[in-house]
Amino acid sequence: MRTALLVLGLGFAASSLGLGALGCSSGNEAHEDAQDDLTNIPVTTTLDQAKNDTCWLYATTAWLESLHAEAAGTSDHYSPAYLEYWRFYNLLTAQKLTATSQVRQTGYWGWASNIIQQRGIVPLGTFSDSDATTEYSAFTQINAELEAGAFGAIGTVPGGALVRAKLDAAFGLSMSESALLTEVFGSDGSKSFLDGAVASGTVVAPQDFAVLTPVLGQGKVMTTLDQVMGTWAGGTHTADDRSGAMAWTGVYPPGYAGFSPFMGEGGTTAATNMDGAPAGKTSAATTSTLPAIPTVDPATWRPMLQRIQRALNDGAPLPAIWEESRANADATGTFHTVPSALPNSTGSHVTLLTDYQVSNVPGFGTLLAGTPATPAQMAASLDDGALVDFLRAKNSWATDIFPQAAVPGYVDLDLAYLMEPVYLCNTAEGSLSDPTSAFCTAYGPMLWDVILPPGY
Repeated sequence: MRTALLVLGLGFAASSLGLGALGCSSGNEAHEDAQDDLTNIPVTTTLDQAKNDTCWLYATTAWLESLHAEAAGTSDHYSPAYLEYWRFYNLLTAQKLTATSQVRQTGYWGWASNIIQQRGIVPLGTFSDSDATTEYSAFTQINAELEAGAFGAIGTVPGGALVRAKLDAAFGLSMSESALLTEVFGSDGSKSFLDGAVASGTVVAPQDFAVLTPVLGQGKVMTTLDQVMGTWAGGTHTADDRSGAMAWTGVYPPGYAGFSPFMGEGGTTAATNMDGAPAGKTSAATTSTLPAIPTVDPATWRPMLQRIQRALNDGAPLPAIWEESRANADATGTFHTVPSALPNSTGSHVTLLTDYQVSNVPGFGTLLAGTPATPAQMAASLDDGALVDFLRAKNSWATDIFPQAAVPGYVDLDLAYLMEPVYLCNTAEGSLSDPTSAFCTAYGPMLWDVILPPGY
C-alpha cells in the first residue's frame, strides 16, 4: 500500500479541512429507501446534509432512528438542525470572543451523544421546515454576526439569553418553537436533561426514547437512548469512548497512533495542533522529518473486522468515522485504495455501517451485500479465513453523486481503502505540497473508529 498525506486543517469555516467532519458536505438534497442487506438492520430513508459539514449529526440521528424503529415499530426521522442549534449554543457560550471567533459545524458521534444527553431530540419537521437549508443559513448568518460584533465585545463571553435570541432568529424559529425551548431549558438555555430539565411538547428526553440494542450474549435488549449513549469515559482518543452498562463505544483499528483530530471541542476559537499545542505554534516535536509508517498487515485487522461483522449480523447499525477522499470513489460509490503519495483533498466523514460483503466463507464462498444471509452463513462469515471485501454505509450525500450506486444513498468502502495509512498533518505548520515542512507527527489508517454496542 502507498502512503498518502492527510491534510488536517484547523480552520473553523466550512471550507476548511479536517477537525472532525469537514469535507463531508454534498451540495444537494435527496431521500431514498434502503434495500435488503446481507444483514437484517432496520433503516429509515436517507437524508442529505446538502452544503453542511454535519454528516456526524445525520449519521447519529440515522443510528438512533434505526434503534427506535425496531423498538417502537416506527420509521420516524429526527432533526439534525435541532442538534446543530445546541451545538452552536455550546460553542458560543464556552469562552471569550476574539476578533476571529467563528462557529464550526464539525463533530462526530460522541459529541452528538453529549448534545443529546443534554437536550434530547425532536422529530424532523417540528423544528424547521427544511433541516439542511435551515442549518446552512443559520451557520452563515451566525458567523456573519460574529464578524460584525453582534454577540458582544472582544474578550467577553456571550450570555446564554443573547445566544438563544440570536440562534432563534438564525434558525427561523416560530414564537411557539422558541417558547417551547424556553419552557424546557430556560430563556438562557442554562437547564438541561442532565440537571433536571423536564421534557415537553415535541422535545423528547433521551431517557424517554425507547431503543432496542444488541448486547453480546443477551440478544436484543429494550432500553432507552440515554443508556446506549452512556457518558464520556475520558478516554485518550475522543468522546466516542463511552462508559455505562448499555453504552456503545468506539473501537480503533490496528495502526491507530492515538492521535485525536477532535481536540478543542469547547468554544469558538479553541484550535489546537494534534499534540495539544496551540494552532500555529510549533511543538517540541520535529517538523523536518515524517514519522515512519509500518507496512500494514491485513491479518492484524481480522479481529476488529470480526467484531464489526458480529455486531452487523446481530442487527446493529454502526456509526463509523473514516477519511473521505472522493477522488478515490467511482460512479458506483465504491471507495478504492489511495493511488499515490501526493496530498489528497480529504476530510473526516461519519456514516452508518449497515451491511458488508465477505468472501472465502467456508462452505459458502462469497456472501453478497444486499442479499440476505442465513444464520449459518453469518456464523461462517466470522471464520478467521473469511475476507471482508467492503463495508457498506448509509451516507448523507445526494444520491446523484454516485448515479450507479448499488443502493442509492449508500457507499461501499473497500477494506484496502480503509486500511490505507495516511500522514496526519497540521498544514498551518507547513506546505501542502511538502509533507516534511508540515507538522506531521503521527499516522493512522483511513478508518478512524467504529461505534460498537456493549460486549462486541
